[in-house]
Amino acid sequence: ALRKLLRGDLEPEAAARFAQRRAELVLRPPPPSRSPLPLVAGTGIAGLGGAAWAMRRARGRGIASAARRAWPAYLYVGPALLGLALLSFLPFAVGGAVSLFAHRAGSWSYVGLAHYASILLSRDYGLADPLSFWSTAAVTVAWTALNVALHVGIGLALALILRDPWVRLRGLWRVLLVVPWAVPNYITALIWKGMFHRQFGAVNALLVALGLEPVSWFAKFSTAFAANVATNTWLGFPFMIVGSRVCR
Repeated sequence: ALRKLLRGDLEPEAAARFAQRRAELVLRPPPPSRSPLPLVAGTGIAGLGGAAWAMRRARGRGIASAARRAWPAYLYVGPALLGLALLSFLPFAVGGAVSLFAHRAGSWSYVGLAHYASILLSRDYGLADPLSFWSTAAVTVAWTALNVALHVGIGLALALILRDPWVRLRGLWRVLLVVPWAVPNYITALIWKGMFHRQFGAVNALLVALGLEPVSWFAKFSTAFAANVATNTWLGFPFMIVGSRVCR
């Protein structure tokens, strides 16, 4: 709560309510323990069925003999497959297994799909709460639609303008418009975060110069969403300019 207050993200009352809500969720009792036998039995049956189906299909289509003839090719892709398994498949499997357990005071208890049910039924947060699953899914859809539309629209429009011979200094404009894409994303995110700061940000300084009140951009969903869309649009439209000129 103190960190959000010092950064200007939330007002004091909202920051205190947020911290209290998080503390209540952390300190609540875990879901009741369940027997892991149904999961183990179901996983074993599914694994045996999948292995039998794969072996039958391999024998019917001669996949096994073809694989034996092509073993040198598997040696070439083996290191990549090993790295993919260690860096992607294994963490995903471990994460999926851990999600079926509850951890409290150093002890683990199997709870089955209780965590998934709690998330999908919005038991911890209301449907309209920013931290609920369905609210997050809706924001993700809106975020994707807006960013794709703005990136493609602005990038294509600028690419069409820069292709016309009547535009002077086209080379200079192309270099300047590609700069946001060339700067590392982390640096750009820090710059824009500082620009949207309530007390020291350039955006609020401009609003004050125009006679308007400063805005706590990260205090409400609407303003925070608008600030993030503006930042990501700044990062993304130069790539669309380059892509439009390459495809032309």
